[in-house]
Order: sequence, then structure tokens, then C-alpha cells
Amino acid sequence: MQGISAGTMERKRQIDREIRALESELLGHIDSELYCLNGLLRNAEQNWLSAGIKVTRDVIDAFAKRILDGVFMSRKVLDRDSAIEHIRKNFKDYHAMLKRNYQGADFDSILVQTVLNAECLSSKINFLNRLKKSGFLYLSDSVENLDNPRSDGMLERFKNACNGWLREWESLNGSQGQFDALNKKHARIMRFYLNMNAWIEPIAAITDAKLAEENLLSTYKTGMTCFEELREQLDSQS
Repeated sequence: MQGISAGTMERKRQIDREIRALESELLGHIDSELYCLNGLLRNAEQNWLSAGIKVTRDVIDAFAKRILDGVFMSRKVLDRDSAIEHIRKNFKDYHAMLKRNYQGADFDSILVQTVLNAECLSSKINFLNRLKKSGFLYLSDSVENLDNPRSDGMLERFKNACNGWLREWESLNGSQGQFDALNKKHARIMRFYLNMNAWIEPIAAITDAKLAEENLLSTYKTGMTCFEELREQLDSQS
């Protein structure tokens, strides 16, 4: 070991860190695939292609959640324009069967409305990404969308993306000591910052995706008020 220079040792440590990062990413992909397979098994008992299925609002709600769980939020944000196109492309048979069996008009409109407002974490995250995409949140294009943390590996990516939003708002608002003298726009940014921070803070030490999902959904309902205030405004411009 005496002949090994400090530079060589540092390079070795850098390679070890890169290997661990790649291992973590690979495990994340494996976790994600296993989660998808488990989801298929959990839903196997529901015969979506049954010719005689009665299409109730509960069935539409379950279908909407299935659609949302299959979306990688960083790559796809579903809004009124893109949702039905995404559904017809990726859930063609399910969509056609349910629409055919639905007793009423405006099935597509009801389905899209359900997707955008479903009572699940995936829909909440999609809504936050819609706000970002529409420019409601003072975030630059370089700031990542939030991912649906469907697996333990993806949970860390979700936390990093949330922290990216927080860092962006910190840079817009300046130092913590200046918050008392904010103008109207910066005061609004600060509310987003505080809501987001309070939302993810409880899961900082959580590594289990299922536990984090339950916590995030529960906390969202009580703490994300300044984001939800924009829902009606966003829907009105869609």
C-alpha cells in the first residue's frame, strides 16, 4: 500500500462510489419491474375484459388509478389534452370495452376527470407536475418533474426531485433572513416552499416506498393547501 499515491486512492474511491450508484440504479429498475408484476397479479382477479362488466364509477376510478400507476411521471404528464390519447394508445382494449359497456354519455370526459382527480398519490403527483408544466409554480424547465415513487429505488429519486424544487424556490427567494420583506410574488413562492418542505420532511428517513406513499397521501390532504388553491384555476384554462 505504501507505493499507492493519494491520487490513485482517491480515484479508487471515486470508482467505488460510481459502482455503488450504478448498483443502486439497477436495483431501482428491478424494484420497479417487480412492483409492476405484483400490480398485475393484484389486479388479475378483476376481469377488465369481461363482456358483461357493469361500468360503475368505482370501476372507472379503479381504471383511472391503474392508468396513473403505469405512468413514469418524469416522462409523461397527463392533462386534458394528453390523457385520452395516452389511454387509447396504452390501454386500447380496456378503454374500448369499458366505453362500450358504459351506460351513459361522455365516458371519455368522465374518465379524464377521474384520472386528473383520483384519490391516490399518483394523481396528486401528476397534478403537481401539471402545475409545473403550466408555469404556475415559478420553476425552470431544468427542474425535474416529480416521479411516482412506486418502488424503494424510485423513492430516492422522488426525494431528490422534491429537493430540487425546494432549491429552485430558495434561489428565487434569497436567503432565509430576507423572507420578512417579501413582495407578493415571493410571498407566494415561499408558501409553495413551506408546503413542499412540510410534505416531504416526514419521509426523509423512510426507505420503504409503500410506507412513504401512505404518509405522502395523508400529508398531502392536510398540508398542500396552496397547491390545491390552483386546481380550479388550472382546470379553467384547460
